[in-house]
Amino acid sequence: AGDNYLGGEDFDQLLLEHFVQAQQGNDFPGATTLLQPLRREAERVRRQLGQAQQADFVVRVEGREWRHVYTQDALADLFAPLLARLRTPIERALRDARIRASDLDEVLLTVYTVGDQQEQVLVKVFQGESRLVRDNVLLGVLEIPVPRRKAGEVALDVRFTYDINGILEAQVSIPLTGEQHALVIENNPGVLSPEEVRERLAALAELKTHPRDQQPNTLLLARLERLYQESLGEVRELIGA
Repeated sequence: AGDNYLGGEDFDQLLLEHFVQAQQGNDFPGATTLLQPLRREAERVRRQLGQAQQADFVVRVEGREWRHVYTQDALADLFAPLLARLRTPIERALRDARIRASDLDEVLLTVYTVGDQQEQVLVKVFQGESRLVRDNVLLGVLEIPVPRRKAGEVALDVRFTYDINGILEAQVSIPLTGEQHALVIENNPGVLSPEEVRERLAALAELKTHPRDQQPNTLLLARLERLYQESLGEVRELIGA
């Protein structure tokens, strides 16, 4: 039993927001500017308070430091609204197991993510302008096998190319492995022969240029990479975020 919509990130976000609020009036840059470092620090503090009586939430930027001390008791008060959401599933589990609360020595909280080790991604191509996917027309589905990694660790590049003859090509590449997959959809199937379709796709391939491969963007990315390499400490973290 559990709350499928409650996880460690919810507790980290609450801790993050409390820290930012505590820094009001101290010239703190704000959560938007330091979102990733704040999230990492919130997770670290939460984990540390699982073992220690207190922990310091510390953020350093360009020689300046902001700090707030949290104790286990303070964290329990802060997390009370989220912990209250666990009461119902725990009581349900006790009833199902026919166990009284007085029979328990301790409660183990488990957080899990569905699909943590994904091996396949479905790319669905729709036609339409509705903001709701279900109200558009499904044109095709492409099944992409991906390396076995945690969800979010494998990125996909998806590129759509449309020909005036009604040929739509969805090309999916996996930067991690270099593999490419393609789905070809014809507006009027059968009008063009397979050979004509191949010729049109070959002609389109010569015209494809990804925005990041265009010279102005290539130069900009090179400058950003050089800036990242030359930066140290918190400045590098800000660029990487």
